[in-house]
Amino acid sequence: MRLDGYKRDAVGALVNHWTRHSGDPDQARHQYRNSRIDASRTDLNYVLMCDTPEYEAVTRAIRAMNDSVDRRSTAKTNVVSSAVVTLPKGWPAGRDPREFFEAAADVLAEQVGRDNVVGGFVHMDETTPHMHFAFVARTRTPKMAADKSRPLRWTRADERKNPKHRAGTKKLDTRGRVRYERVAVLDGDGHAVTESVVSQAAMFDRARLKTWHDDTAAGINRRLGFEVSLRLGEDEALEKALSSVPQARLDEARRAATEEIAKAAADAEADRVAKEAELAAARERLEGVRRDLAVAEAEVVAGVGDVPAARRRAAEARDANPGLEVERDELARRVAELEGRVSEERARAEVSRGALERCRQVVELLEQRAREAFSALRERLSELRRRGMSRDTLAKALARASRTPLGRELSRRAREARRQAFAAEAEVGRAPRAGRDDILTPYEVGMVTRAIAGDGVAGKETRRTR
Repeated sequence: MRLDGYKRDAVGALVNHWTRHSGDPDQARHQYRNSRIDASRTDLNYVLMCDTPEYEAVTRAIRAMNDSVDRRSTAKTNVVSSAVVTLPKGWPAGRDPREFFEAAADVLAEQVGRDNVVGGFVHMDETTPHMHFAFVARTRTPKMAADKSRPLRWTRADERKNPKHRAGTKKLDTRGRVRYERVAVLDGDGHAVTESVVSQAAMFDRARLKTWHDDTAAGINRRLGFEVSLRLGEDEALEKALSSVPQARLDEARRAATEEIAKAAADAEADRVAKEAELAAARERLEGVRRDLAVAEAEVVAGVGDVPAARRRAAEARDANPGLEVERDELARRVAELEGRVSEERARAEVSRGALERCRQVVELLEQRAREAFSALRERLSELRRRGMSRDTLAKALARASRTPLGRELSRRAREARRQAFAAEAEVGRAPRAGRDDILTPYEVGMVTRAIAGDGVAGKETRRTR
C-alpha cells in the first residue's frame, strides 16, 4: 500500500486511467501506455463509493472539492490523492477479493473523511488486483499571517553558504520585499483561527505516516475477522528498492558484491582444503599410536614372555617415549578442533553460494522486465499500423516523441537494459549473444521508425530519433 499525490495538470490522465478511458475511448486526449492491461478482463473492474464513475463526473467532483476550501490551491498543491491498495498474496482462494477491497475502502474513508472520498477504483485486468482509493485531502489548519514586527534575518550559517547574505541583515524575497515570520492568527478571545485547505502533507504528517500501514491493516482485520498484511514481502521490497537505485550504482554494487562473494568463497575453499589435509595427517598419526598400543596389548594377552618381562618392556617403552600418551590426547583434541573448523568453513561456503545465487536471481528478474518492455513496444507499434496512421504522420510523431523528456528517458533505459542483460549473462557464465533483438537500442528505434514509415521518411527525422 502506498500514498500518492497529484498536481492539477496530472488529473486528466490519472482519471483516464482510473476509469479506463470511459471519457476518452479513442485516446484522442490521453494515451495510457500500460502494457499489463488485459482488455479481455476490463469488464471485471468495478468502483466503490462512487455513484457516477464516468470521466467527466469524477473530474467535476475533484474540481468542486478543491473549490470549496477557504485557501485556494496553487500549482504546487496536490489537488487529488490516491492510496493504492494491492490484494495480499495470502488472500484465501475461496473468498471474493471484493470483500477485502470493500473493507479497505471503508477503513480509508474513515481516515480521510467520507465527504472527501472520490471513489475506490478496483482494477482486476492487470497483473495483480488492486484499488486506487481516490480522495481530496481537505482538512483544517491554523490560519497564518506575516508578523511585521518580526522580520527574518540571515544567520552566519547562511553567510557561509552565500557571502551575499550578510549575517544580521533582513531577508528579502525575489521581488526585493522584506520577509517576515509567519504566526498563527488569533480571534478576539485569543483562540487560533483555522481555515479549510487541500493539503496532503497536513492530513498525513510524518507521525501519522509511520503508523498508517499498521493502523489500516488493523482496521481491515477487524472487519474481515482474520489477519492480512499490507506490508511488502521480501521479493516486492527488493524490487522496489532496486527500482529506486540509479542503474550505475546498482551495476557497481552488483560487481563489488560478486567479486567479494567469489573471493570469500575461494578463500573458504582454500582454507577448507588446507584444514582437511592437516586433519588427515593428524588422523594418520593417531592411527599409528593406536596400532602401537594394540600390539602391546596383544603381547600381554597372548602371554608372550613372563609378566615381569612384559612389565619391564612396557616401562622401557614408556621411558623411551615419555610423551606418547600426552601426544595421543593432544592429537585427539586437535582432530576434534579441526573437524569443528572444517564444519564452520563449509557453512560459510554455503552462505556465500546462497548470496551469489540471490544476485543471479535479481539479474534474471531485471532482464525479464527489460524483455517485457520491448515486447510491449512491439505490440504498440503494430497497433498504430493497424489503425491506419499515415507513414509521414507516424514518423514525425516518433521523431517528436524521442525529443521529449519521456523519449530520452526511454532511450536511456533501453541502453541500461542492454548493458544489464550482457552483465547478467556474464555473471551466470553464459557468453553474451551478439545481435540481441529483445532489448531496444537508440539505433534500433531509428530502424523501427524506417520500417513503419517506409523509404519516404526524411533522413533528418531519423537522425533525430536516434
